[in-house]
Amino acid sequence: MNPPLTDRETVDLLHPAAVGMAALRVWCGAWLLITAHLSLPLDGLTRWKLPQTIREHAQAAAARDLPELYRSFLDLAQANATVFAWVTLVVLVLVGGLLVLGLFTRLSAALLFFLYFNGWLATGGRGAAHVGLSVTFMMSALCLMLGDAGRFYGLDRLRLRRPAPPPAPDGPAAATGS
Repeated sequence: MNPPLTDRETVDLLHPAAVGMAALRVWCGAWLLITAHLSLPLDGLTRWKLPQTIREHAQAAAARDLPELYRSFLDLAQANATVFAWVTLVVLVLVGGLLVLGLFTRLSAALLFFLYFNGWLATGGRGAAHVGLSVTFMMSALCLMLGDAGRFYGLDRLRLRRPAPPPAPDGPAAATGS
């Protein structure tokens, strides 16, 4: 039985929870990078399917009962589908790269949650595979945010390293405060 992870500064990097969090972080980041690669307009911008997919999802969502704020967001996305497609690609690459590196992990995980929650809302959760994928990534993003995953084999460990406390003074004068 492994002891719980309590001290963030002296955590055992071979602890199963540390290895699991690092693997989950890299898996989510790699998935986003692969998704971005598959969404690239490799055969030319005239046949790029991502803007058309955004338009279709926005039109389908307009027929459902959604909050007015989200409906106006979808109207904006539908009107500017090409811009939203490029922003989506940039965010996929940025968040995926940051997760693979373990840098700004909590912010990246929050963006990951937003991406999949927004996709789930826009598509209405049509199809069991889409719902399963969205829920899996939303739960993974919550685990990465709450679990401080960047401290395990990531650059957040170096970025967030706290300086060592000053040494305690020795001798009887230190004990009396004079």
